[in-house]
Amino acid sequence: TPRPLGEMLKTDFTHINKVCRIEDRNVVMKFEDKVFHERVRFVDPEFLQMFTFPLKWGAAGSLADVNSIVLSEEMSVKYFGEENPVGLNIIMKFDKDRSKVFKITGVASEFPKARTVAFDFLANFEDVRESDPGYNFHDWTASVNATLVQLNNAADLASVEQGMGKYRKLQNEAAKKEW
Repeated sequence: TPRPLGEMLKTDFTHINKVCRIEDRNVVMKFEDKVFHERVRFVDPEFLQMFTFPLKWGAAGSLADVNSIVLSEEMSVKYFGEENPVGLNIIMKFDKDRSKVFKITGVASEFPKARTVAFDFLANFEDVRESDPGYNFHDWTASVNATLVQLNNAADLASVEQGMGKYRKLQNEAAKKEW
C-alpha cells in the first residue's frame, strides 16, 4: 500500500479503531559474538494489539518505544539459548556505517504451526528512519508491505471502501506517467 495511506486513514475515518503499517527490511543483528543476517519487521505499536501473539516474556505495550525490540521465541533461543533476554541490548546494523542499539522488551511465545503472520524481530515503525534516512513517509509513489486496519464495527467497512477513491486519486496523480 502507499506509504502515507495509514496515517491518512486514521485522520479521515473516525470509525477506524487501529491502523498498523508493516515494512520488512534485511539487517544484520549482533549480540556479543553472534552475528547473523536477519529480517526485521517494522510495525506500528498496534501490531501486538491487532494480532494474538502472546508474549512468553515482556510487555506488548513496550513496542511503542522506538528503542525497543520484540523477538520471536525462535530468535530468542538462537541468540540467548533458554535465558530470558528481556532487558538485554542487541545491535541492529542497517549498513556498514549505520546501526542502532535496541533493548529487548519482549519475546513472543512459540508460534502455532498453522499461521499466516509471523516475525523474527519487531521494531517500531518509526525506526525505518534509522534504517533509511531518506525514507519519505509522505511519498505516494513508494509502498509499505501492508497497511492493516481494524474497524470499531464491521458494518463501517462499506463507508471506508467508498472513501478509498480519494487515496487512489492521490496515488495516481503522484505516479509517473509510464505507470
